[in-house]
Amino acid sequence: AQTLKAALPHAKMSVPSAAPVPFDEALDLPGAPVPVSTPGHTSGHTAYLLEGAGVLFTGDALVTGHALLPGPPRPQLLPGVFSEDEAEMVRSLEVLGRLQADVVVPGHGPVAREDVGKIVRDLV
Repeated sequence: AQTLKAALPHAKMSVPSAAPVPFDEALDLPGAPVPVSTPGHTSGHTAYLLEGAGVLFTGDALVTGHALLPGPPRPQLLPGVFSEDEAEMVRSLEVLGRLQADVVVPGHGPVAREDVGKIVRDLV
């Protein structure tokens, strides 16, 4: 932490331009991730699917652990206080449930090695 505090005031970073990526279309990146719109946690929340590998990066749309969640690590939604729109978050969960993935990499908690469709069915 001390190193960051000392270095950041001297760091010069810029993003010359930014553009939204198309949803449901593989990106020209290693693994060809497919962005999946998952609003609810935030209005622009996005998950990423590696179709060929069956891996889904859910970010905060679906987590397996958090300091405020009860019990052992398991797939679940974040507490509602962390969502911009809880109803939208549930709709996004249903979108995730239609994807073909058996490895879920959440924004919080350990990796879940289980079919995402089954996970969603168990939650809704």
